[in-house]
Amino acid sequence: MIQTGSYLKVIDNSGAKDVCCIKVLGGYRKRYASVGGMILVSVKNLRRKRKATAKVKKGDVLKALVTRTKSKTTDFSGKSFQYLENSVILLNNQLKPLRK
Repeated sequence: MIQTGSYLKVIDNSGAKDVCCIKVLGGYRKRYASVGGMILVSVKNLRRKRKATAKVKKGDVLKALVTRTKSKTTDFSGKSFQYLENSVILLNNQLKPLRK
């Protein structure tokens, strides 16, 4: 479960490395986001090799889609799964993934 202030890894090729959750989107007073949820994030660190060609800059505020969480999640068939890290994919204004 992701909440305000959570640090997450970025798993796309936009050039960002770490982001911090600013707000959980999707409803009034929504507190947590899980896999498939939308959040508002701020870019904290960039990847060293991609600093010159990065699509984003440090401090940018973007929307993101949560793809992995450390907390256990149950799918529709009843299987539970969890990952070793919290990660997101950054989105543009049209809610499409940022690509290089």
